Amino acid sequence: MGISLKRRFPRWKIWASFITEITLERTYDRNDKILTVCLSRGRVQLYTENAIYSWEDRYTQFREVFYHLAPTLKGKKEVLLLGLGLGSIPFILEKKLGLFANYTAVECDEQIIYLAEKYLLKYLDSPMCTMHADALAFPTYTKERYDIICVDVFEDQVTPLAFFSKKYLENLRKCMGSGGLLLFNILRTQRPPVETIAAVFPGAYPFRSGENDVWVAWKNNSRIG
Repeated sequence: MGISLKRRFPRWKIWASFITEITLERTYDRNDKILTVCLSRGRVQLYTENAIYSWEDRYTQFREVFYHLAPTLKGKKEVLLLGLGLGSIPFILEKKLGLFANYTAVECDEQIIYLAEKYLLKYLDSPMCTMHADALAFPTYTKERYDIICVDVFEDQVTPLAFFSKKYLENLRKCMGSGGLLLFNILRTQRPPVETIAAVFPGAYPFRSGENDVWVAWKNNSRIG
């Protein structure tokens, strides 16, 4: 169910990317850090000097947790992405798990939105709405309710601590529909205050994937509301 790379790149370039990284584009993010888009091991990758932001279905942090949760994802219709990268999350859900849903992506960096639309999102079949907005503020004013919320917000290797505040997590919970699922990706070495996730979602647990933990939480397990 993957997107044929031959639709996007010459065959020789795909083969060559298994031998050496092929740079497609370099630009700057909103903080003047270099963003590199390359073809690596047959997939389009987005990275900074210190972190990989997106790598199609090789973005293992979410790929592994999606496979782990696959039976419970069927029938989900509204998906919120807080942090976009090139769009690995909708790519994996649609092309690898067959989840055709309405995707809303909130991203604070216009350049990343541009790159995602250029290199990946236009090849997806599911409806995709990209919003240039603050992922920290978005849950406070949206009236929509989502079946799946994926938090994938990084400044290089760090998720800003404001995303771990109890108030923010409570606002996320309000955005979740009945039976809604929250997936919150963090780098384990950051050691952020994850106890607030457990405070708002008592049934939450960390799914280990490489150097990351993706915290899994269901709205129905919360003691709030």
